[in-house]
Amino acid sequence: MALTSAEFDRQFKASTKSGNQRLSRQPVADAVRYDRRLRKIVIGLSNGCTLLVPPELAEGLSNASPDDLCHAKILGPGTSIDWPKLDVQLSVTGLLNGHFGTPEWMAQLDNGSGESVARRARTKQRRLKAKR
Repeated sequence: MALTSAEFDRQFKASTKSGNQRLSRQPVADAVRYDRRLRKIVIGLSNGCTLLVPPELAEGLSNASPDDLCHAKILGPGTSIDWPKLDVQLSVTGLLNGHFGTPEWMAQLDNGSGESVARRARTKQRRLKAKR
């Protein structure tokens, strides 16, 4: 059954309205940069909060150079962050929910050790500081 033009328009308007309502309720990125001193990706959010993400947690960014990490940009209405040189895109909602990549990547981060991802990231940061 073919969709009529009128029905398409109705569905398009309803979907657009729904999407705009959802975007107005969730924080989106309005700024992104890599802080070399902190070694963190800094994402400014529309609700005034700031999200700091250790690159070693994010799939595709764990081995990236600081220069590559500095070339991040916001996609669309702020729902995703893109690193074009690395061909990596991460969703802001996913990051806020602690999803740093595919289920396989997350399982690899967990590594069955029972240790939290955040705790391992802090341990890694302490090791890096100790090497200086």
